[in-house]
Amino acid sequence: MSRCFLAHTEDGLTKLRNRFITYKSRTVERTMTNESKPENQRRLGLLEILDDLIYHVNAQRAWFSILMVSSLVIAPLSLFFAFFILLHPKIMLALFRLSYFSGILVLSFLVANVFVSALWLLVGVKEFSFLRGWSERFRQYSSLKERLDRELGA
Repeated sequence: MSRCFLAHTEDGLTKLRNRFITYKSRTVERTMTNESKPENQRRLGLLEILDDLIYHVNAQRAWFSILMVSSLVIAPLSLFFAFFILLHPKIMLALFRLSYFSGILVLSFLVANVFVSALWLLVGVKEFSFLRGWSERFRQYSSLKERLDRELGA
């Protein structure tokens, strides 16, 4: 089992390394060619970078959706259980009776859990508002880009 996992990990690392080398070589080529180009062509390079970023976000939309759903489901559950334990008098009393140190340790863990869960919930809400209209905005962007490419190319 570990040999299969190791082989799978090595294949993944090799693919990742090859992608990184390809990305770095493209970046170096763009940098070297951009140094000798005038300012208006450098702006075109910036537009290409932004275009690549937009297409990358569109390609990674599924991962953003998973992040959003997990944060909108798991964070409220975590907040609920943390507040339940914090506000239930018998649980906290039993912890402090067991040991003062264990009570303080659990209390500090629960307070940190509340802050992290609230932050995770905020990230999920922001991702939801961002991805809500992404498909329509991306469709409009790509149709506008194709129209501009046809007009400028002709």
